[in-house]
Amino acid sequence: MQSDIPDPGLFLGQYFSYYLKRENIKVNGNIKTARLTSQRPRNPQVIAVTKSPPISEIVKVLLTRSDNHYTEHLYQLIEKTKGVKIEKFWEEKGIDVHSLTMRDGSGLSRGNTISAKLLVEILSYSKDGLENLLPVAGKDGTVALFLRNTPLEGKVRVKSGSMSGIQSYAGYVEKNGRTYAFAIVVNHWNGERSELRKQMEKLLNSVF
Repeated sequence: MQSDIPDPGLFLGQYFSYYLKRENIKVNGNIKTARLTSQRPRNPQVIAVTKSPPISEIVKVLLTRSDNHYTEHLYQLIEKTKGVKIEKFWEEKGIDVHSLTMRDGSGLSRGNTISAKLLVEILSYSKDGLENLLPVAGKDGTVALFLRNTPLEGKVRVKSGSMSGIQSYAGYVEKNGRTYAFAIVVNHWNGERSELRKQMEKLLNSVF
């Protein structure tokens, strides 16, 4: 059984504390994380250091597996630790962000909003750094079945997004030597999700 962890850093601290106590190692104080603040403890003591893979490798993994824990950590790193406001970042690039609301980094919050238009604008701006990190439709990760056995199989790099009542795909299509960004977002449809996916596949194949 898998589940999402609201605060992975806190979970790790509690997990570590549990095993220390189990080995009769005394642990004082409460377990805290910097999830909601950029403050750091005074005079912290380093116990161990683990080197992270490059950000590009982390992003490729999270896009392929649709890993909500990775995205939440990156969001906290960008906004809480580095002080970068994502809405302001895109606004400074000349992109209209009125449709964007971010309540978390993983997209699990029902308070998050974004338009297909904004997704396409972000994809267009980010093409050089992002395109090769996205999974290939019909072959990789959460989109291994999407567009399979259609003319676009293997020709589309795309990220899926889904929750109860929500299904979306956004990415790039290569055609005639050009790259096109696209986004399809459907909310509160009637019928089966599998049928909706088929209709999305038909739409993309008819357009490209």
